[in-house]
Amino acid sequence: MGRRRARVVVAAIALAVGTAACAGGSDAVPPPSDSGPATTPVPVPVATDAFSVTSEPPVTDPPAAASFADGPLADVCGDSVVIQASDFPEVGLGPLYALLGPSPVVDPVRNAVSAPLVRADGVVEATTLEIRSGGPTVGFQSAVAVMADDDTIDLALDSLAVAVRDRSILETHAVVTLTDRSSDAVIVDPGTHPDVTDYAALRTEGIEVRHITDAPVIRFLAATGVLSSEQLVGGSDGLPASFVEADGVVAQQGDLTIDPVLLASIPRWARPVVALPASDAGWRSLDDVLLADAVTERVSDECLGRLVRVIQQSITAYATDPEATNVVMSDVRGQFDPLEPLTPTLFDFATELAIEGAVFDLARTDAPGTVDTVGLDSFLVDLAAALEVGVVSVDDLVDDRFVDPTVSR
Repeated sequence: MGRRRARVVVAAIALAVGTAACAGGSDAVPPPSDSGPATTPVPVPVATDAFSVTSEPPVTDPPAAASFADGPLADVCGDSVVIQASDFPEVGLGPLYALLGPSPVVDPVRNAVSAPLVRADGVVEATTLEIRSGGPTVGFQSAVAVMADDDTIDLALDSLAVAVRDRSILETHAVVTLTDRSSDAVIVDPGTHPDVTDYAALRTEGIEVRHITDAPVIRFLAATGVLSSEQLVGGSDGLPASFVEADGVVAQQGDLTIDPVLLASIPRWARPVVALPASDAGWRSLDDVLLADAVTERVSDECLGRLVRVIQQSITAYATDPEATNVVMSDVRGQFDPLEPLTPTLFDFATELAIEGAVFDLARTDAPGTVDTVGLDSFLVDLAAALEVGVVSVDDLVDDRFVDPTVSR
């Protein structure tokens, strides 16, 4: 998904420019613009069932005391913390970018952004946080693979599925998750396929599903029988152009936080889509997990104990008020590649969909940043089979010692 989301806006811009003349009638929907009122809605009606959360909130014990004492990060983390991300700035990374404050230093040559870390309560730390972008900037390697080759990187931000797949490259532990649910989805046109509101119907109808070759989520859905191998067509670049040109006849691997907004903003499409969350079909991977090297201590336990708590607080702050951070992410992304902008307005709408789709699950009763491990072992067995790698247990994959259970959502 990182590769697709890193380039997804290029096709939107090309389609919008190339089709504006033929789609300029009174029923055309213009792309969101930052010049209009912030409250102007983009029409993104999505079937309610597609966003329903089918699992019950995890049952948790009463919050225990924090395991690590709070205090200045510099005392335990040193002068800087370097995090390698899997993509350009996007909604799932919002809680991390929120820690950079309003005016970070952007290095477009290195595709890195840095600033003294700013806590959610405004306290500025002496420790500098540096976030390095991934995706096309690193040849589409995973953040785990990049960290394996660069000992200046302290932590990687990638998915649980990648942590399992790339374990032979570098063994990592998940110490905190920025998001509660994967944004992986399959995008369907409800006008062409009105009866397809879940994966069972998608398979029964035999609709062609275009996808990025070897995408872990698609491999999982095929291996578990959610989708038929006969309906899967690989080789997709993940961009909306193919979906738009097919006029909704096909379905396509996508992202439930951005595709509904993005497609509605393209004049040639200008209508709603249904995003079928992969998590409704058993996909339990998380997209935005902070991974620590399990072999070499790049970051001390004491540093992680304080840093993770700060990130937890930032998750709540971003989900509650994301606009300022979305402006920063839009600016950073635009400087890294001016051909792939994502406006603050699009970021704002995508954040709304992330909350609606429980990517940021405000209804959960456990602390933000908690990896829900209930039933995760069985998923990891199925995931390993789908990816044709060794099985990794929850105990080996998730290290929850650093999450402070007293932090509230």
